[in-house]
Amino acid sequence: MMANFGFGEKWLNWIKTCISTTRLSVLVNRSPTEEFSPEKGLRQGDPLSPFPFIIVAKGLNLLLSRAKDKDLIKGALVGSQEVSISHIQFADDIIILCEADEEEILSIKRILRCFEIFSCLKINFHKSCLWNWGRR
Repeated sequence: MMANFGFGEKWLNWIKTCISTTRLSVLVNRSPTEEFSPEKGLRQGDPLSPFPFIIVAKGLNLLLSRAKDKDLIKGALVGSQEVSISHIQFADDIIILCEADEEEILSIKRILRCFEIFSCLKINFHKSCLWNWGRR
């Protein structure tokens, strides 16, 4: 993913080293387990963690923006000047604005599934909600 955004080999190797040379231990009943190497992902609380996440989140932003450009999702008209907005992202939260249309909702679900596949992140649909508001 980072290579697709134009990061050089040297920078990619730095990130790989930071992730792959890590050893972790877990407290179980207040006692540490044996150390192990994580298989994937970043450590919570690591000062480096937000940067790769932001790069991956940018991928979701691009997927949704391209879908809007191709009229797969319409977005919503907001404000007195009726600006069309399809999504708003902040940290690990996203608000996706669309019409209450079955085809558009299916398009969004496909986009989110593609994002799960290429990012190796899991979207928790049980923590998600769908609201309908606006003109009828």
